[in-house]
Amino acid sequence: MEDIFVTRQAIHDSHHEVVGYELLYHDGSISNASPCNDAEQSAQLIANTFIGIGLENLVGSSKAFINLSHDFFSNEHPIPMGSYQMVLEVPGDCIEDEQVYQELRQLARQGYTLSLYDYEYNAATAERLDCIDIVKLDISKYDAKALKEQTRYYRNHGKRLHIKGLETDSQQLLCSQLGIDYFQGSLFSPIENIKGQTTACNHQLLHEIAKSATQQPDDITALACIISQDPTLCFKLLRYINCASFEERSEIHSMEQALTLIGSTTLKQWALLLLTAQLNEPQENKFTTAALIRANMCRELAQKELTISSDEAFVVGLFSTLEEALETPLEDLLDSISLSPATAFALIFGEGPLGHLLRQVKHFEKEEWKKLDTHHIARDDYTNSYQNALRNIQTSCC
Repeated sequence: MEDIFVTRQAIHDSHHEVVGYELLYHDGSISNASPCNDAEQSAQLIANTFIGIGLENLVGSSKAFINLSHDFFSNEHPIPMGSYQMVLEVPGDCIEDEQVYQELRQLARQGYTLSLYDYEYNAATAERLDCIDIVKLDISKYDAKALKEQTRYYRNHGKRLHIKGLETDSQQLLCSQLGIDYFQGSLFSPIENIKGQTTACNHQLLHEIAKSATQQPDDITALACIISQDPTLCFKLLRYINCASFEERSEIHSMEQALTLIGSTTLKQWALLLLTAQLNEPQENKFTTAALIRANMCRELAQKELTISSDEAFVVGLFSTLEEALETPLEDLLDSISLSPATAFALIFGEGPLGHLLRQVKHFEKEEWKKLDTHHIARDDYTNSYQNALRNIQTSCC
């Protein structure tokens, strides 16, 4: 496990109500964060927000003002998140770059709210404000007269205004008189550094996912087979689905269903985002092999029980070692994803047919033959399923 950080500060409306939080990249080595310098930092910020710490833990139901760099857009990095809870903060030089400007226009057409920062009003580029919804100004850079001029410029273009760096009551009064829409600064809320933990990603599998999603986008079964080789990567995907600005949570019964929810294009974007974030390659994890054996055994044995879903049985086995692998209580992990109740109860409490099946597989692993239930499943079936599971792992096929 490795520590991750996101810096946030609340953003208030004219009634002093919190409407969102600005989120900035933070590597843990400095007291406060600053705007993202490059595509890697931008990707890490998105990954830490949506997959590591969790959007709901950072902003709740408020808006997330995600700070991104010019480099992130100039390299056409995808944003695999829905638009309804996000505000993309982009630096002023983005609208001076024709390629990036066209990309921002496309994002605006897709419904994303764009906020422009570090931009000096220029009549030559003012027409490119058409894709911008909000302009953010640092109050420390302007006296009262200059701020009034800036306000007039952007109001004439129909933009909402966001003032950051407010420290005094007199500054706040001036902004209120100017009809500023959003207020941010130590006068209202402190800057907070939020810490979480994550695991490194399997780069080889991420490359395989991106390649398969490009070459065979309709083959969801093949994509599910690839990602199911890594339980922690599966967990990251479900974590992402749970909070990546999808408006409603859906119960997950299988990895194929999870991939169907987001589609191959979004899956590819998600994989490329994690690769851009350049997290370290994971060390070999003994829990991964154990989970894959259990997952394959549970699925094969479930096919002999008409009351058990083989897809859910696979997920139960796959996630059965998450607590040890991620060093986090299982209840906390499952609270951040939307597994079916039957799957969650089997994992946490060992309840139901799925819980019973998982216990039997664990008894087989420990050679606890007297505890093994052979009323419905023969002893040889356990052995055969174990041998088949080993073959599946060796051939890297789920």
